[in-house]
Amino acid sequence: MIQKTISKVYSKALFELAQKENHLEETHIAFKNCCSLFNESPKLIQVLSSFLFPAEKRGSIAQEVLSSLNSPALIKNFIALLILKNRIHLYRNIQNEFQKLVDLSKNTVRGKVITTEPLTDSQRNDLSRAFSKKFNKQVILEPLLNKEILGGLVVEVQGLTFDGSLRTAMHNLNEALRAQ
Repeated sequence: MIQKTISKVYSKALFELAQKENHLEETHIAFKNCCSLFNESPKLIQVLSSFLFPAEKRGSIAQEVLSSLNSPALIKNFIALLILKNRIHLYRNIQNEFQKLVDLSKNTVRGKVITTEPLTDSQRNDLSRAFSKKFNKQVILEPLLNKEILGGLVVEVQGLTFDGSLRTAMHNLNEALRAQ
């Protein structure tokens, strides 16, 4: 709970600074790239969060890495602050909270579409359009595969689940037959 609160504070600060400097999109992309690198390099995060090295040394390592990504100064300073305050391990939570703020500013929501087989781009776009009309916001759907639903699809957006799976249909039919 405390980590979530701390992550919200840091993400809001980054968001407000990026917006104030009129570099929200650039900051969003740079932070996403930075976090992707951290996800792909767990040893880097281990070094950046290790107390075996002084904060200044960890900060200089981060600066070198971020320079190779051509990260803007705002991201370099933000990561340096996270290292200095021993909060770099919260980067995933901060990224998630930052993404929520960016989405909110763009009237966008994110959801999941669960199917047994991969959707085509056209199918995913059609679903996104349909749910965008329903929610009156742009809906971005992350595709997930799950053979357990047997067929059809399940869409989860803003805490709501739209279940059109074969598994649920069969369960409902079974319940209806038992009630007879």
